[in-house]
Amino acid sequence: MWLCTQLGFFSIVRKQPYTFHIRARCLADLNMLSNSIGLPSLVAPHPGSDCSWRISCDAGDLTRLFALISARINYGNFKSAAIIVLVLIVSGMHLSVLPLQRDMTL
Repeated sequence: MWLCTQLGFFSIVRKQPYTFHIRARCLADLNMLSNSIGLPSLVAPHPGSDCSWRISCDAGDLTRLFALISARINYGNFKSAAIIVLVLIVSGMHLSVLPLQRDMTL
């Protein structure tokens, strides 16, 4: 299952009958999720895989995850809400790259 949320972008898979992995490409997304609902510690990174960061959890953790995600919905149109976040991220990246660009042109 793929989830595109205000907390990040995640993939959830069942690994064993009662164990799930919440996976992400970005460690910051999983850290934000983990801090928000108190998930267990990270599974070791899986370099080279599509989603290298993982948290192992049970069905109770997933119930808390879905409750948190649904409680955070405060928009009438996800694309409009997401574009604001993307603009802020890109703006922040641009600002953090400016000193590097300046140094490279000297």
